[in-house]
Amino acid sequence: MVPYRAALDVPDDLVSWLENLIATRRSKLGSPWRALTSYDQAVMVLVWFAKGDTFAQLGSHFRVSTDTAWRYVNEAVDVLAPLARPWSRRWPPRVSGAACCWTAL
Repeated sequence: MVPYRAALDVPDDLVSWLENLIATRRSKLGSPWRALTSYDQAVMVLVWFAKGDTFAQLGSHFRVSTDTAWRYVNEAVDVLAPLARPWSRRWPPRVSGAACCWTAL
């Protein structure tokens, strides 16, 4: 479990993986000082995905502005987007015996 005022039920490996992606991007950009570490940014993004907190709530929890929370989440989504599988030509996919399909993070 990763601590977040309450516990966020995600594996530590997931946080570390996302942290490394964010840190790599920061290095490539030659990014100067940031309000949050790459670890804290990864936790913030996972909270956003898992709980759907608003950017104002995220900013409050992580002691950054609403705008900074928005930028940090969007930066991480930009890092994750190229790793997503491309959409198939046929959407939604046909699955026998299922009315609908859902993908969960």
